[in-house]
Amino acid sequence: MDYMKLPLFAITLIALHLTAKGKNYIPCKDDPPKLKKRSEEIQLLLSSDQEMRQNFHQHSLSPKEIQLLLKKDRKHRKRIGEIFGEGCLITAKNLAAAPLIFQ
Repeated sequence: MDYMKLPLFAITLIALHLTAKGKNYIPCKDDPPKLKKRSEEIQLLLSSDQEMRQNFHQHSLSPKEIQLLLKKDRKHRKRIGEIFGEGCLITAKNLAAAPLIFQ
């Protein structure tokens, strides 16, 4: 292969990959059912997150319970990041909930 053509080849592969990957992508602002579903999911994550915190303050947690709490926190933050990546953090309610989950 001619090494001068390698960058062009790489750019072409990346462009094809991005085109194929984004082919069925519809942002939340253009997909009201998806936005509604994600908003409900965000509120459930927030409720779960706050409930865990309430239990934390009512009694001392064992090391095992703390590890479970941290694991759930990571899972919630990951999911909020995915929802953000979908472009679904656009309502005021969702924008207020996301930082509380990351806090």
